[in-house]
Amino acid sequence: MKNKHICVDMDICSDPIFVSDDGKEWFPGDLDDLCGFVSSSLLNELLLYQDLWDLVQVEEYHSGNNLKVIDFTAWTRDLASSLSQELSGDYSVYYYDFTLQKNVLVD
Repeated sequence: MKNKHICVDMDICSDPIFVSDDGKEWFPGDLDDLCGFVSSSLLNELLLYQDLWDLVQVEEYHSGNNLKVIDFTAWTRDLASSLSQELSGDYSVYYYDFTLQKNVLVD
């Protein structure tokens, strides 16, 4: 993994990670880049998170209702924490906090 800054976050039709060289300018990441760096169970959970997030967003868009079926805020934070624990080396892992409207570094 060449980028040393990784943020767990979602956007429509993206993988659930964003990457940066400097922690300031972020680009959509690719889960395949994490293969060999983190466990397959964490990769599978990130894929599940992506699929469910997309499904809920589409349903909310079409229904006009705010579905509170999954606490994505807590799940995002948990995934970032797991990613931070599993990545060896000099990586900085973040998650996007909607209440603060910014990326938060995992301690």
